[in-house]
Amino acid sequence: MYQKTKALALALTAGLLLGGTAQADVKVGFSGALSGPAAALGQDQYDGFMLAIEQFGGKLGGQPVTVIKEDDQLKPEIGAQIMRKFVQRDNVDVVVGLGFSNVMMASLAELVRSGTPAIATNGGPSPVAGGRCAANIFSAAWQNDGPNEAAGQYATEQGYKSIYLMA
Repeated sequence: MYQKTKALALALTAGLLLGGTAQADVKVGFSGALSGPAAALGQDQYDGFMLAIEQFGGKLGGQPVTVIKEDDQLKPEIGAQIMRKFVQRDNVDVVVGLGFSNVMMASLAELVRSGTPAIATNGGPSPVAGGRCAANIFSAAWQNDGPNEAAGQYATEQGYKSIYLMA
């Protein structure tokens, strides 16, 4: 149920971003980890997004949708190449996916430069919420530092002086 709700929220957000476009077809670039160990998460993100588009009759903002899907392989350099392709060659209207923060950070410069709206479905690097925050970049996930900052605050309040971490 959570995935369905998240997918609908993403579709609604994209619809709001694209609601004023006067195009016959909205191009959405989806980039996610679709191979390797993280493929299950990337496929879930894609499937959830496509389910939302299906529930909206194949439209966002009242416009027909074309989705271009790419596998970033969880590699920042591949993600950056995909963003350049989406923006410079495919002329996408919006990017969805950006499932992991390392790939999102590598893609950030191209997205900010182009002004192309991007909705990250899982990535939430802290620079995007702080000093490098941009008006066209949205995260539907969480800021990565949140759990660690909360644990640090709790440890400080409890008076812990040192911590041992085993992984």
